[in-house]
This record gives sequence, structure tokens and C-alpha cells, in this order.
Amino acid sequence: MFLPGQFDDPSGLTRLGAHGAPAVPVWEAEIVLGILGPGAAVAMTSPPSFFDQVHVWLTHQELLSYMPEVAPFVELTGAAEATADQLIERIHTIPFAPAMRFVSSLQKAIGLRSIDKELQRQLMYAIYGPQIGAAGDCFLRAHGRGSIFFEQQLFALQRLLVLHASDEETADLTQEQHVSLRTALLYLPGTLLRADDEMIETAPELVDDERWLRYFVGNGGFVAHGSLMHDMARAHRMYEVIAKSRVVRDHADFCRLDEWLLDTYGMTFVELQAFGFVVFAGSRVHFDDGPPLAVTQSYFDSTRFRDRTADGFKALAADREWFRHEFQRSKETPRRIAFETHPFLRRPGLLQADGTVLIVAPRALQAWLGASGTYYRLFDIAREQGSETRNQFTRFNGALQEHYARHLMHVAYPHQERRRLIGVGKVCGPRTYSKGKGEEELDTTDIAVGLGFDLVLIEVTAGRLTERSLVEADADSVRRDLEKMIEKKMRQLGRVIGDIFDDPSRLPDVDLDMVKNVWPIVVSGDGLFQNPTLWAYTDERAGKYLRFNWARVPAIVKPVVILDLEELEALGGLVGADVSLIEILERKTSELWLQRDFKAMVISDFAHRWDEQPKFIVQEYGRAATAIKRAVAVARGKRETSE
Repeated sequence: MFLPGQFDDPSGLTRLGAHGAPAVPVWEAEIVLGILGPGAAVAMTSPPSFFDQVHVWLTHQELLSYMPEVAPFVELTGAAEATADQLIERIHTIPFAPAMRFVSSLQKAIGLRSIDKELQRQLMYAIYGPQIGAAGDCFLRAHGRGSIFFEQQLFALQRLLVLHASDEETADLTQEQHVSLRTALLYLPGTLLRADDEMIETAPELVDDERWLRYFVGNGGFVAHGSLMHDMARAHRMYEVIAKSRVVRDHADFCRLDEWLLDTYGMTFVELQAFGFVVFAGSRVHFDDGPPLAVTQSYFDSTRFRDRTADGFKALAADREWFRHEFQRSKETPRRIAFETHPFLRRPGLLQADGTVLIVAPRALQAWLGASGTYYRLFDIAREQGSETRNQFTRFNGALQEHYARHLMHVAYPHQERRRLIGVGKVCGPRTYSKGKGEEELDTTDIAVGLGFDLVLIEVTAGRLTERSLVEADADSVRRDLEKMIEKKMRQLGRVIGDIFDDPSRLPDVDLDMVKNVWPIVVSGDGLFQNPTLWAYTDERAGKYLRFNWARVPAIVKPVVILDLEELEALGGLVGADVSLIEILERKTSELWLQRDFKAMVISDFAHRWDEQPKFIVQEYGRAATAIKRAVAVARGKRETSE
């Protein structure tokens, strides 16, 4: 039940909500309280909405509207308005090294608390002084989800510094250079970050218009921000445990990943994780204690990496010239300035002139340590060996993800040998069956979970949004990526549902005569920013594959659920904590949550019942930490000998 933002109850109290809606008559309040019973507490809130996930940023144009006079702004910036070219001209006068240190410090502060209003307020006053700071304060008060400093803005400024800043060698910025840098930071959102304005201004209000789809997909790279514990646990399980297990050794596309890493970087997967974690600790990017620290080679003297620091830095860091080369590989456009971050994610460390390494942003280092960073590191190696090896690795990585997802379901439903008897919570892998005159060989879904009256079918995709979709929001690329990640998997789910009901022997572990509901799920390696436009598009393109007549499929096929691997981990954690899987899926497919992220639903609707990390993730993170400690630590005898 949702009540207005304000109403008067019989006691004479006016109960206030968030939106200040007109008060309802006392007699209506008496009815509500009469239904709930005497002494009941009425909690008022607005219903969850897609817009809960949407934040607005401050442009210099809007900042001026909150200032009683323009003079203080012009005194700082020199002008009330600036073009993109004028902004870049300012950056030409700023020395690269100290400017990057300043922006990396902001990245650390914002990365830890990106929506902390008090932090935003403090930074605004500290950087721009009382008059401009007060205008920023007005903006924050006017917008419940407003931000002045945000990661996309800071990454864009770092990219501009790489390409355009001065080579002047200096320890710090002059007062004039500080002003230019602060001005560039302030002007960026209203100039270079408005690359999508034309696309959206020309789009109709219909949510299923393709221009909105491109907008949301193109902005999706800055939305997903996973947990470091989840990232490291997943990377360890996939690339250290499953990739070396007997279960994948006979796979047709098996790749010796550790050998690839040793040949390229002189370190195994675990050693690279350990090296990165030492940098993580030394740089203090995830601690709220001041600016990030540059990591020196001597910092590794008490570790096994003492004589191998150069190898580790080769994998984790690069100098300005490397970043400049990577950014110059494609034509510089306003949208690329706003969204191109891949070089920073591939090399989160900036190798400085004195040999130390500065972490450009917490998000960049976390991505490098996680499963996505490991994937792209290996993908780069495979690509260098040619298209055949690249395709082989892509298929093998897909197999690793499938095994990992299936393992999560086995952890959620343990003791599979007992479930053969009771028939509920039985987790099945893909089964091969024949179909048609030519006896075509097909597989069932990657994972099936039999729950009596309910059957959950899960398809795992290794497909990811390509750089062209994320950085350029290219229409053809967005369509291809969604076809590969979502539409193809919906077709496969539909094919399997029809085929197993045509011939129940194709899924022998499940009694299909009992099944009343089928729950299709698609799991991707990287998340998609879920929104009404994405759902309207995918339903129009692939919804038909999940619609059946009752004669063929005498069960209700529920709307598809889209998850990423971290959300599947959370789902398994909830089930392992005795929350019904069907209850979770019923909630997710309700009108309220169908078009929104699973994580948001868990935080909103299940936090009162489960506020822990998934038990499996905690355990796997512990195993990863143990492996890292072994890789870092020097045996006492060896250290004494070498000393």
C-alpha cells in the first residue's frame, strides 16, 4: 500500500512523506488506520522506481542559475561560458604529472563514496571557495540524487590530461595552473560530457525508441560497480580452480592460461593477483585516509616479488606514452572523451618518471583484480596469437563461466545425491538430445533446477558489451551485442522449453507432468543497465520465443530474468540462507521489479531478511586470500640467505 506524501491522522498529527502531496481528509486516514488496526504504525514511502537508479550531474550552466551574481564565477574561470576547444587549450598549459596526482586523489575520494552528499559539499567548498561552493550546495539540496563530482567526469579529465597536458617537469602546479585545472573540471560536464544531448533531444518520448536504448547501453559502463570481495572470489574460482580442474581439461578448447601469463608477464594468475593486491594495499586507494600513495619498487623488498617488480608493473602499469598511444588509436570525438576508459581499466597504474606507480582510480584497480580484468588480460594475449586462438579462448572462457554458474547452484542446493529421491532442488547440467530427421544433436540449457511444481532454466552467456557499444553507442554494435547476449539466449530457452515438453525424456531428472511454472533466466558475465527501454526492445525482438500455446507447453512460462554473475552469486546466497528461490523470482518478475536491476531489489526487499555476503563468496575469498599470502610471503630461511 502506498499512501500520499502527507495526510492527517485522527490524533491531529500531520504525517509527512518525501513528496509533500496534499493532505487527505481525516475520514480517509481513519479508514486506512481502521484497516491496519489500532496502534499500527504507518510507514509512507514512494514506490520503487527505475528513476531511483538515475542521478543528475551539475553543469556550469546550471551552477550559474544558483548564483545571485556571475562575478565570482567569472573571476575564477575568466568567462561564463567556454567551448570544448577552449577547454582543451586550458589543459595545454597544465603540467601532466601533478595534475594527474590531483585528479587521482579526487578519484579515490569519489570512488569510495560516490553519492555521499556531505563529501560532495565539502569538496565543492574546498576546491572552489565559499561563493561557488554555496551555489553547488543549493544544487545538492534541490536534487535528491545530484552529483557534482563523479567518476565519468574524472576519467574524462584524466584522458584529456594524457592527450593534451604539458610535458613540463614540475613537482606541483602554480596557482594559475591550479585555477585552469579546477576550471576544466567544472566545465567538463556542460561541454564534453553532453555528447548524447542531440541523440536524446531528437528522440520521442517512447521508451522503446532505439535512441534511448543506445543512450542507456552507452552509459551502462559507469553504472555497474561490483563488490571487490565478489570480484576476487569469482576470479580465483574461475581462473585458478576451474581452469585447472579435470572437469575442463578435456574440453575441446582447453587453454593453458597460466602458461600464457608466464610467457607474457613472467607470473602465474595467482602471482599477478598477489602483486596487484600488494599494490592495492600500498596505494591505499580503498582507505578513506587522504590521497593515494605512489607505490615504489622497494615496497616489494620483503616479498617474493623483490626481483620481479618490473614484470608485475608491466602487467599492471604503463607510462603516459602507452596511454597516449591507446587513446590515439581511434579518432577523438566528444563521446570518446566522455566514455573511453578501457586503457585505464587495462592498466590501472600510471608509471611515473621516478619509477613509482600511481593508481589512477579505485574502479580501475578493482576491475584489474577481478574476473573482468583477468578476462581482458588473457583476451589481449590470445588476440596477439591470431584469430583462431582468440576464438578458442572466447569459447573456453564461456565454458568456465558455465561451470562457475552451475557450481553456484550446487552450493545453493547441496547434497544432490539425496535430491534424487525427493525430486526437489535437483540441479542438472546440459544434456544432449537428438531432434529431427537428420538426428540433429542439441543441448538443453546450461543449468536446470527442478523444484516440483516449478522448473528454473538458466542460460549463461560469455558475451559482453563491446567497446564500440559502450564508447560510441553505435546503433549496429548495440543491436549485435544485445542479439548475442540476450536475444540468442532467449531463443535457446524457448527452443529447450518446447523440446522438453514435446519429449520429457530429454530432461529425465525432472517430472515435467508436475511442472506448472517455468522460470527462464539469462546470466551474463558483465551486467546490463536494466531499464524500460531495454525490456521493450528485447521483448519486441525475442519475447515471442517464450510464448507457447497450452497444448504444447501445459505450464506458465514466466518473464525472463536477466542477471550478471554477481547477481547470480547473491541469488545463490539468498537461497542458501533459506529464502525460497521461487519467492525471489516471483518478486523479480512482478511489475514493480521486472525492468530493474536484481541488486536494487535485494537491497530494497530482502535486506531485512538477509544482510550478509553469500557464504560461498566469503569462503572463496578466504581461499583466494590464502593463495595470495603464499605467493607474497618469503620463507624465513630464504630471506635470511638472500639478505
